[in-house]
Amino acid sequence: MRADALSLVLSGLRGRPLRAWLTVLGVVIGVAAVVSLIAVSQGLKHAIGAQFERFGTNRIEVMPRGFAPPGTLKGLTVRDVERLDALPEFEYAVPYLLGRAVLEYKGEVSGGNIMGFPLEYRKQLRDDFGIDIARGQGFGDATSDAVVLGDLAAKELFESEMRIGDNLLVAGRKLHIIGVMEPFGNPEDDYSIMLPMDVAREALGDEQGVSLIDLKLKKGVSSAAGAESVQRALDRTHPSEDYQVLTAEQLQEQFNSLLGVVQAIIVGIAGISLVVGGVGIMNAMFTAVLDRTREIGVMKAVGASPRSIAILFLMEAAIVAAAGGLLGVGLGFGIALLIQAIAAASGFGLLTVTMEPWLVILGIGFAMLTGVLSGALPARQAAALQPVEALRA
Repeated sequence: MRADALSLVLSGLRGRPLRAWLTVLGVVIGVAAVVSLIAVSQGLKHAIGAQFERFGTNRIEVMPRGFAPPGTLKGLTVRDVERLDALPEFEYAVPYLLGRAVLEYKGEVSGGNIMGFPLEYRKQLRDDFGIDIARGQGFGDATSDAVVLGDLAAKELFESEMRIGDNLLVAGRKLHIIGVMEPFGNPEDDYSIMLPMDVAREALGDEQGVSLIDLKLKKGVSSAAGAESVQRALDRTHPSEDYQVLTAEQLQEQFNSLLGVVQAIIVGIAGISLVVGGVGIMNAMFTAVLDRTREIGVMKAVGASPRSIAILFLMEAAIVAAAGGLLGVGLGFGIALLIQAIAAASGFGLLTVTMEPWLVILGIGFAMLTGVLSGALPARQAAALQPVEALRA
C-alpha cells in the first residue's frame, strides 16, 4: 500500500513538473538562506574562538577608551606602563604605540599602519603572543633599524612586493626589512608593520604616549583579580572613563552576546523565506486538490478512506519539501563557501565554513516540517470531499 501510495504521489508530481519545481524552488531559497547564514555565522564564531585561544586566558589588555590616538590629552603613558609592570599579579607589561606613518619603498610613497614595541620584549612577542614568521627572521637577532612586515603589508602597500633585505623608509628613517609575518587572517594585523618603539615615537611625534598595554598574568592569578589590580593602580592618576581594561573572557563574552543577537536576526529573516516557501507549498497543494477532485472521487468510490487520501497529499507535500530541503542545504553551503572565498580574497582569512551534520539535519528537517504543516489544510480538504460531489466536478 505504501509503495502504491508513493508511486501515485510521484506520478502526480511528474504530471505537473513545472508547478512541482516552482514549489520546490520556494523551499530551496528559504533553506539555502537559513543554512548559508547560519554556516557563515558559525564559521565566524569558530574563527574568533581560535583567535581568543591564540590570545590566551592569561592576558589582559589596557587601552585608552575609544582607542585614543597617540598625543591626545587623555590616554596612557610610559608612567602607566611602569606602574602596571610593578604590580605583583603580572609577569610583565608590554606597551605598544600604534599609528599611521608615511612610508617610502623604491621611490614610491604610501601610508601604512605601524606598531612600535620595546625590543627588550622581542622574546615575549614571539613566545607568548604567537607572532610567527613566514619568511626571513623575527626580532630575535634584530638591531634597532629593523622592521618586520605583515603579510598583506608586504604584498599590497606598494606596486611591487616588498622583499626581505630591501630598505623601507618610515617617516624618512631608513629601516631594513628582515622578515614577513604569517597571516593573522584579519586585515588590521596583516597590514601592520612592526618596528622598534623609538622609531615609532619618532615617526608619530609622540615621546610618552602608549596606545595599548599588554599584560601577562602570573600563574594562579585570575583575570578578574588582575583586572581589579589594574583598575586600582590606574584610578590613582586616571578618571575611570579615560581607559578600559579588557580580559579575554570579557572580549569573548561581548562577542558571543553580539553574535547571538545577529544570529537571532539572521534566523528570523531567513525563517520568513521558509514561511514564504510554505505558503507556496500550501497554494500548490490546494491547486492539486482542485485539479484532482474527480480522481479523489474515484478513489473514495472504490473504498479509499479519508485518512488514506489525506496521507497521499501529506506525502506529496513532504516529498516536495524534502527535495527543496536537500537542494537548499547544498546551495546554502555553496553560498557559504563563496562568502568564505570572498572574505579570504578581501584579507579576512579567519572565516572557515564547515559542513556541520546538525545543520544539514536542521535544514532538511525544518523544510519537511514546513511542508507537512503547509500540506495539512489541503490534505484535510481533500479527505473531506464527498465521492458523489467529487465525481460531478
